[in-house]
Amino acid sequence: HVGRPAGSIPSPPWVVGMALMRTRALLSIAGFTFVCWSGGGQAVEQSDEYGARIDPWLKNYERAIRVTEDEVLLLRLHRGEFGAFHEDGSGPLALPDEMRNQLLSVFPSEALVEPVDAGLWAEKVRLHSLGGRVDPACPVNGENHLEKTIVEVFDALKGSPRRTALNIGGLYGGTFGALADAPDDPTVELLRHSATDGMRVLCWNCGEVASITRVGSLAPRFRLEDVDLLSPELAAPAGFRELDLLRLDFMPAGQSCQVLRRLLRAGARPRLVAMLVLSQIPPPFRYAPLASASTKRPPDAVFSCSLAAAQEVLEPYDLFLVRLTGPYALFALRGAWPEPLPISDLDCYRGAGVWGHRAMPIETVRDWLFSSVEAALPKIWGNLSELHGPDRPFSLAL
Repeated sequence: HVGRPAGSIPSPPWVVGMALMRTRALLSIAGFTFVCWSGGGQAVEQSDEYGARIDPWLKNYERAIRVTEDEVLLLRLHRGEFGAFHEDGSGPLALPDEMRNQLLSVFPSEALVEPVDAGLWAEKVRLHSLGGRVDPACPVNGENHLEKTIVEVFDALKGSPRRTALNIGGLYGGTFGALADAPDDPTVELLRHSATDGMRVLCWNCGEVASITRVGSLAPRFRLEDVDLLSPELAAPAGFRELDLLRLDFMPAGQSCQVLRRLLRAGARPRLVAMLVLSQIPPPFRYAPLASASTKRPPDAVFSCSLAAAQEVLEPYDLFLVRLTGPYALFALRGAWPEPLPISDLDCYRGAGVWGHRAMPIETVRDWLFSSVEAALPKIWGNLSELHGPDRPFSLAL
């Protein structure tokens, strides 16, 4: 869909009135034609299916409908507050109830109703959240791997950088110049950051690091090793225990929490931990797939432990959640973070998204989050038992 470019001359008020009359006619005969504007005024496609928000009620929605060849209305919805605006942003426009209700139909139905009573949610947070302070910066929507947020968080840390990192698992990004040269990996972006001049990265099971386009001339700063991550003797070498960053991507058999626990017990002391978590399991439920030589690998859908399970491992080492994209959680050392920790992990989770949720649909995840803990626990147990089957063990706790 192509619309009038941004910056064009706004229509006078009488044209707005005519547009509204035309809108009413179009609504009754032809449905809507949608457009969505990027910052440069070009029309782009929009989808809510990939990386769906846990709570659509909290999301800022913006839609554009074309009412004539050269007239567009902008529709906005947030926390049940709806507004219709002219293309230049003037408004909100006064709409008849019938037209308002028709325009509301362009938004997902779950965005129109608060999913849980505010009092019940406050009580759940009081009883089950790790902390009480709400940090609106914690949920990160719009990026996947903390590839930009990692630099902002690092710059906020107090104290001197240690200039060492331990990265476990492959790096993201285009290879040999393919794809756009854009941030896509937290370890790579932290290494490229000017404040980390001289940083060295111990990279376990990382593959061909030098092929990653954004690594470029920094490839010599990586020390590559192939390691048995499930070894009970797993430990970081002496020169890589005091760390700026410990990053865990996909672990064998989803054993993220087990690998994390072994490294911390063996002396690893990071200021930041970035790790993949199974965001389909909400706090306060601590889930982890189990694996041994005598059991089958967990199903692919359960590729890590839950956010609450990771936090349980990290809390004794004074590391707490500060950012959550959905698949990636970022934890900071309390003494290095400029604000009080812990924050409310439940409120952070509620504002984030869930990625790749086919095996556990987003509607199911929302039900688990907004139900009482007593009601949700047997549901989660039943779904995970069905998913794992009789010969793939797991743990689930509060």
